[in-house]
Amino acid sequence: MDDKAQLVTEEDRRLLRRVGDLLEEVIGTLEITGNPETMREVEEARRDAREGRVRDYSELEEATVDYEYRGVVVKGVKALRCPRRGEEVIDVEEYGKIKRRVESFIKPLKLRRRISAAGRRPAVYLPEDVVQAAKVKIGDEVDIYTEGNRIVIEPVLRE
Repeated sequence: MDDKAQLVTEEDRRLLRRVGDLLEEVIGTLEITGNPETMREVEEARRDAREGRVRDYSELEEATVDYEYRGVVVKGVKALRCPRRGEEVIDVEEYGKIKRRVESFIKPLKLRRRISAAGRRPAVYLPEDVVQAAKVKIGDEVDIYTEGNRIVIEPVLRE
């Protein structure tokens, strides 16, 4: 078969690959567009690009902030602050230090319960102190999943 008789040319294949790449970008964009704060950031970045402004992360200033982790306010955390917008960020290493500091004195609430039956189905009753610690109430939605042989119950974040 000669080149003219081929149904899909090499150029067609390149175009199809590019269309596939663009579709992946669109899917990623759809996830971003659901978040108004992210969309404001995207629009500001577009304006900066149109006006020739380059986002220079070297302009971030060192700062000391108070950071909340698991309901505990940690004072004197090293952070970087944007002088234009006032946003503050901490790096992964600093976050790890905060996590270790807080978890060193917060003991997790751990109780033992027996699996019982409710209408012929397995059930575990949650003690009131667990419900309070998790900041949930009857009627709230929770996600239940397994991690290895562990059963994890997490509250669904309310917006």
